[in-house]
Amino acid sequence: MSPTRRHVVIHEDDVGRNHSANVAFLKFFEAGYCTAGSVMVPCPWFPDAARIARNNPELDLGVHLTLKSELNGYKWRPLTGTAANGLTGPDGFFWDNVPGVRQNARHEAVERELRTQVQAALDAGIDVWIAIWEGR
Repeated sequence: MSPTRRHVVIHEDDVGRNHSANVAFLKFFEAGYCTAGSVMVPCPWFPDAARIARNNPELDLGVHLTLKSELNGYKWRPLTGTAANGLTGPDGFFWDNVPGVRQNARHEAVERELRTQVQAALDAGIDVWIAIWEGR
């Protein structure tokens, strides 16, 4: 890359969240539009995203650390379980908003969950880099 030219980097967020996110990420990659993304490890389609990453080692895939599950009717749980650690609401799934996490999650539970997500990505063969985004 030249320091005097402008470059566009297309990064796909929420890989692993659902099947369509994985399909779109792979199609964009195959078309040459996107080589970077971040995977949500606790989500149901993470194993498929990990397979895509293993089959395409040139992908730049990191971990989108996940502590909430905001969609109605489509939820995920902490990898560390749903014990009384404040990471989950009464339904046993991650809270659906940041205030729920902030008001209820114990710091040690948050750290353990995030470390577990990164380790799960590493164990699945993803060469991890981490970007932190705090949604409000």
